[in-house]
Formats: sequence, structure tokens, C-alpha cells
Amino acid sequence: MTSIPSKIAFAAANRALARNLSLLAVATLLALLFVWKGSEVFILRQVRAMTAASRRLAGGDLTARIGPVEGEDELSRLARAFDEMAAALENLHDHLQKVREEERTRIARELHDQFGQTLSVLKMDLAWLAKHLPGPNPSLQAKLDAMGAVIDATLQVLHRVCTELRPVILDDFGLAAAIQWQTEDFQGRTGIACSVILDTEADKLTQDESTALFRIFQETLTNTLRHAAATEVSVRLWEEENQLMLEIGDNGKGIANTEISSPTSLGLIGMRERVYGINGSIEFTGIQDKGTRVTVAAPLNGKTVSHA
Repeated sequence: MTSIPSKIAFAAANRALARNLSLLAVATLLALLFVWKGSEVFILRQVRAMTAASRRLAGGDLTARIGPVEGEDELSRLARAFDEMAAALENLHDHLQKVREEERTRIARELHDQFGQTLSVLKMDLAWLAKHLPGPNPSLQAKLDAMGAVIDATLQVLHRVCTELRPVILDDFGLAAAIQWQTEDFQGRTGIACSVILDTEADKLTQDESTALFRIFQETLTNTLRHAAATEVSVRLWEEENQLMLEIGDNGKGIANTEISSPTSLGLIGMRERVYGINGSIEFTGIQDKGTRVTVAAPLNGKTVSHA
């Protein structure tokens, strides 16, 4: 019997094996590409969206959302839970802001009505005593005068506290008048030279919108006094493309980018929360030793300003 060399005998099988291995390699490569592409579409994209929304939320933008998500996998459920949480936080924040302003108004009214009236009565009593002294008594008169001066100083402090809690001028005359008054008061108290340009009456805003912008303005002036070491402040209020624009600048040391983005800059985060709550936007810019500029945009006619 003639023997056939194994090389020849298994040639067909080897070719078939090699072909099958090649097909398996191609199929494996395609499967890996599909898995990679699928992870890019269904996993990484959702993770990136959640990361971006989380950063916006941490920065004070309570309107941040991931958006509509299809599917019932764990990531999809997590994304929907995130949006539900963000919506709950936004509603809670809006409620707390409203309650805070109402409480400030109530406290200011109580202080004015109770303490203000009591101090005024004391001042009148001192005046009555001064008129009914049994005779010339310089030392007693000096004491009454000193007590009257203390009452006057206390009334001034009380008036300032009440107006800071809830400035009546904001409710009675609007945002532009309140900004003018607050700037003049700030200049008088600090000695920092201030200039104001009001190119609009800002009477198209709701009470909540005016309050939000005024609180941002107050916080900006407070930050300028505490951190900027500025000698000049400029303020401008104007309308531009269905937006109300408010810009506050100073000539101080300039806010650093790290401070703008820092999660510990609670004052800036609070300002962002306020402006995002009225669908507006806010931008902070600083140049070292040349100053800081805060630009706020609030929508008019129910529109929404894109967030910077």
C-alpha cells in the first residue's frame, strides 16, 4: 500500500483551518469594533453628558439637565434620576429664595415698626425731660444730649439694616432707582468713587427678576469692598437685544480664573444660582492689577439667555 505524505494529506484541512481562523479573526475584530462603538454611543456619551451636567450643577446652574434618555439600563435610569434630582433642587432653591425674601421683608418691617417706634418714643421722652429740668443743670443736660446722640446713631443703623434687608425703594421705584441709591450709599460709606450710567428704567422686569439682579449687584459691591482693594467702581444698566444688561467694574487687583471656577467661591455660586433662576446669564472677568468686571444678562419678553 502506497503511503501519502502527511503534508499532502492534511493540506486541504490546513487550508480550511487557516481560512476559518482568518474569518474568526475578522469576526472578532468586527465584534470588538461594534462593542467599542456601542460603548461610545450608549455608555461614554451618557457618562460625558452626566459629567457635564454635574459640573454645571456644581457651578450654580440649577437648570442643568442631561435631557431625554431612552432605554432601561442602569445608566439610563441613573441619568433620569439625575434630572429628577436637579429639577427638585431647582424647585427647592426657587422656594427658598422666595421664602428668604419674604422673611427679610417681614424682619425689616418688624424692626422698623417695633424698634424704630420705641427709639423714637425714647427720643421724645428725652426731649420732654430736657424741657422740664428744675433748673440749669449742665451735667444733666450733657447726659441727656449724649443719650439723644446714641438714639440718633441707633436709628441710623436700624434704617441701614432695614434697607439692606429689603430696600423699600426697590419695591416702590424699581431696579434702576435702587441701583442708583445703593451706589450712592456704597460710595458714602466706603469712600470708593462710583459712577453710574442708567440707560433704561428697567421697568419690564418682574419683582422676582428685579430682586435677583439687585441682590447680585449688592453681592458684587460687597466682594469689591472685601477683596478688590479698588478705588473706583463703574456701574451701567442698559437694554440690548431683548436683554437687560447690568455691568459692574472696578480698578482693583482683579479676580483670578481659579477663583471664578473654584467650588469654594460660594458668593459667586450664589450669584449664578440667582441669575440662572431667572433664565439669565452672568460672566466674571478679571485682569491682574487692572480690575474685575461682572456682566449680567436678564431676558426680556420671557426669553432665555444662553449661559456662559
